[in-house]
Amino acid sequence: MTAYALVIDGVVESQHGEVDSPDFVGPPEPPPNNVDTYLLLTDPIDWRRPTETSALHWSAQDGMSWVESASIDELRARRIEVMSLACEQQIIAGFMCSALGEDHLYPAKTKDQINLLGSIADASMAGSDPDWRTQFWCADAAGAWEFRDHTVRQIQQVGKTGKRAILEAMGKNELLRRQIGAATTAAEIEAITW
Repeated sequence: MTAYALVIDGVVESQHGEVDSPDFVGPPEPPPNNVDTYLLLTDPIDWRRPTETSALHWSAQDGMSWVESASIDELRARRIEVMSLACEQQIIAGFMCSALGEDHLYPAKTKDQINLLGSIADASMAGSDPDWRTQFWCADAAGAWEFRDHTVRQIQQVGKTGKRAILEAMGKNELLRRQIGAATTAAEIEAITW
């Protein structure tokens, strides 16, 4: 069996036949359709793309090579979007805080952040009242989620820790955005990960 690659407008679209097949022997047969669209293969095609948006091209001078099909600005914009989504995921995954004496996981979805702000506002009105308490949802080390009592100081500590966690994620996102902006090749952009 002979193997051919389908080439349309210089882009290798597919491979037909198997190069490694025991039937892959010469002399080559004519291509299945028209000579201009099929290329006789002597080696199997490595379909692993160097980037998500690269395409396999063929020319008579250069043979087969992967070519980036998106502009550098498009690649940057896509990568920034991926990093922003990763940032959001890190934030909404929650944060650890030891305000209750040991680490607890606190939720940080938008609704959770609003609820925390309400609890902190309520705590600030309570001042230094030693009897003031609010319940807030969190998980212990075993993963058991429940409403647990927090004092003024404890809920304020949760707020500070949550803000710090969110700002760290946002700072990392900004740093990665700058690295993406400074990258000059598709490979450099693709190498930047969360």
